[in-house]
Amino acid sequence: MKYAWLCVPLLMGLFLGTASGNSEALITISGRVLDSETGQPIAGAKLVSERGAKVHSAEDGRFQITNVALGEKLAVSSLGYEMKTVAIASKTFEIRLAPRVFWMNEMVVTATRIERRISDSPALTEFVHEKELRENPYEHMGEALDDAPGLYVNDDPRSGVGYAKSLNIQGMDRRRILVLVDGRPVFGNYAGRIDMATFDVGGVERIEVVKGPSSSLYGSGAIGGVVNIITQKPHKSTGYSTSLVFKADPNWNNTIHWSHRFNLKRPNTAAALSLAINTRDGYYLQDDDGNVAHNPVSVGYDIGVDIEQTLTPDFSLCVNGQLTLQRAQKHGLNRSSAQNFDLRRYAVNPSLTYRMGDKTACTFSLYTTRYKHESYQTYVAYGDRIKELDALESRPFEAIQYIGGFDKGEEIPGLKRQNEDLTRGELMVHGERGALLWVAGGDAGQKDFYTDNISGGWKNRKEQSLFGQIERAFASGFSVLGGLRYEHSDAYGSDLSPKLAISRKQTDVLRAHDCLVLRASVAKGYRAPDFKELYYELPISTKSMAIIGGELLREYAPWEPRLKPEVSLGLNAGPEYFWMDRVHVHANLFWNELWDALQFTSFDTSSETYRKMVEIFPRGMYSGAVTDSTASEYTKTVTNVARVRTHGAELFVSIRSQHGQASVSYTHTYAEDITNKERLENKPSDMLKLKAKRSIVRRESLVFGVGASYRFVHGEWGGEEAFPDQHSLDGHLFLHWKKAYKVTVGVQNITDHKSISYLRQLPGRRVYVTNNLSF
Repeated sequence: MKYAWLCVPLLMGLFLGTASGNSEALITISGRVLDSETGQPIAGAKLVSERGAKVHSAEDGRFQITNVALGEKLAVSSLGYEMKTVAIASKTFEIRLAPRVFWMNEMVVTATRIERRISDSPALTEFVHEKELRENPYEHMGEALDDAPGLYVNDDPRSGVGYAKSLNIQGMDRRRILVLVDGRPVFGNYAGRIDMATFDVGGVERIEVVKGPSSSLYGSGAIGGVVNIITQKPHKSTGYSTSLVFKADPNWNNTIHWSHRFNLKRPNTAAALSLAINTRDGYYLQDDDGNVAHNPVSVGYDIGVDIEQTLTPDFSLCVNGQLTLQRAQKHGLNRSSAQNFDLRRYAVNPSLTYRMGDKTACTFSLYTTRYKHESYQTYVAYGDRIKELDALESRPFEAIQYIGGFDKGEEIPGLKRQNEDLTRGELMVHGERGALLWVAGGDAGQKDFYTDNISGGWKNRKEQSLFGQIERAFASGFSVLGGLRYEHSDAYGSDLSPKLAISRKQTDVLRAHDCLVLRASVAKGYRAPDFKELYYELPISTKSMAIIGGELLREYAPWEPRLKPEVSLGLNAGPEYFWMDRVHVHANLFWNELWDALQFTSFDTSSETYRKMVEIFPRGMYSGAVTDSTASEYTKTVTNVARVRTHGAELFVSIRSQHGQASVSYTHTYAEDITNKERLENKPSDMLKLKAKRSIVRRESLVFGVGASYRFVHGEWGGEEAFPDQHSLDGHLFLHWKKAYKVTVGVQNITDHKSISYLRQLPGRRVYVTNNLSF
């Protein structure tokens, strides 16, 4: 009993502690759940405390929870919003949830020229998000598109700055795919092919790809599909973001891509400035058989400006511009010489928009762009690799007799230039009236082309067009779309490009918040011969200078026959299924027929054109010291003689969970030249792409995970050669801190697969690091 007095303070402490604990448990909190972007209340949001208390927010977003403690965690979730966990710090507070876009509600613009939900789009649209562009080690647009479902990007030494990246969609090559930036056509092609490696991924919001003929909206060139590179618009607030990608192979051939973006926001003005720098060491590969593949050393800069100004509640002005500078260098024969390339491309697009109510708008835009390409030869001392671009000096070189039509001893200028300009004004009106959705407009412009080859001087072509498209939606979920474009060229006459599409949309098919869309479309495509197909000299030829182009000698001799545009008919049909942001599946059957395709052919020796040409340019086939001026194959041309057919099927499945995502895409294509009964080059018959990513550690503001991708390409041909199957496995680790910082470390081509071919080059395994920072 003598220690009984000790029980008094112990019991008092226990009582006070219990009373204190009970007072914390009995606290009542209240507040509102709001949309973080609009500030609107969220009804039906679920709130769950650590101790198991559960409530739902009311119509006005308000909630009240009893029996919770200060510091206790509260999990908040709602359909269509990102889940959020907050610590209770006071009795009254607001909770703001970030919207989570369902796949079916993703906005796309390319198929209709006005923003639509992807589930309402009349054409199947593939897209690559900004998130994917930032988290993957893409050096340029070619790599980003090569990762997209159903697309194939291959090396093409006949175009661009050195060995370029040429795009294939549904068996159609780059010459028949129109590349746009914010809906405007861009230049930057060589021999009719745009080098996708000259487009930077910095400042890009997303990439949209519409497959099949789209000439009804975009005119000549969209004969096989459209790639629309959509740049980021000025943000809602002032900020800065940067991205750094570093790659290295075992020989320390490095690639660095560093981009910056600055955003400025004022009450009626928003502006953005982007800057990107790219450097590539290139590589030089040689196999046991003596085959050589080399990728050029290059350095490039991209500068972009975007300004939006609200003039009145109804009028707004937007001005955007882009400047690309790139220089590259690759080895010539015996690596004792080097071929140099300089590329400059700029575009300026001011536009004025007038809104007539909530559902109708009129936009006038003036678009101008210039592409300048120069190439020249330099001679250097023999070395392992050429790295210093500025250490070389350009000089004219001495011609061999009969080569290029010059006598021995004459100097061929070391510098070759190609300039191409486009200026176009466009007026477009779009609107919505009841169940009708429509867009109409017209444009007029002029293309100018300059080359210093044997034709010399400037060439130009004037073009005008009118286009319209109307869509009617029915209560049953059916939708019918019709479009037509009339285009006139002073060089190739007029053409009509129609399109018809039907679709049916059904929601809540298998479960709540899902959507099934059935689509079918038929369209005609149109493509006028490109300037560079008409005025182009083969850079290397075992024959004397090959003249390519039906218009090259127009100034010197009558042309037989006159070239005409290529024409295609394309069919696409298939279903697309969405369930929230968890499941996305689409399948597509396609068939494309191409008539009057341009193809290299030998001159008809009995033609007046041939006789006149030999008279003006007396040179023959060169073989050692022997010349034969009567050989018909010593000069080739382009004629509308080929008929091409491509057909196949596509399947894409993507599944996303709270902690990961996985996707698979498979494409089967058969592409043939019906005229010559042979398969087309660079068109793989089977292509499989697998991608997976999973978060391993997930905290409130920190995410750590692992990802992998695999690619399989089969059935690709080059000439009469069947390429071996291509296997490529990539893996990476990633770390995200809030939304401000992302870092990824990985290995491309883990299996170290190499390929040395002028149409497919793989340099082997590469290690990379990407860093993204924004605030």
